[in-house]
Amino acid sequence: MPLTATNVVNVAAVSNRTGQVKYHQTATVTFDASYVTGGEPLAGSLVGLTNVDFVVVNPRNTGTEVVVWDRAADTLMIFTADGTQATSTSDQSAVTCELLAIGS
Repeated sequence: MPLTATNVVNVAAVSNRTGQVKYHQTATVTFDASYVTGGEPLAGSLVGLTNVDFVVVNPRNTGTEVVVWDRAADTLMIFTADGTQATSTSDQSAVTCELLAIGS
């Protein structure tokens, strides 16, 4: 179970200038006990979306870790205090973050 999301809330539905509706979802995301090098995939369905266009991460209870969204790979990555990515299969189950995901 790579990522879990709780407190998923649709905070807004906004039409852009071309008439497309973009949903703004907030969620609290928790990692699991076996981190994957390159980051954990952020499926749109995890946060109530079909497609994720943009993510803003607000670190929470991360201690010295920093959570970053990799737009190209659509993953959430964990970096340690020394700037290196968390090691593969490491236990990151204590790492949670709040995020705002925008998409359709």
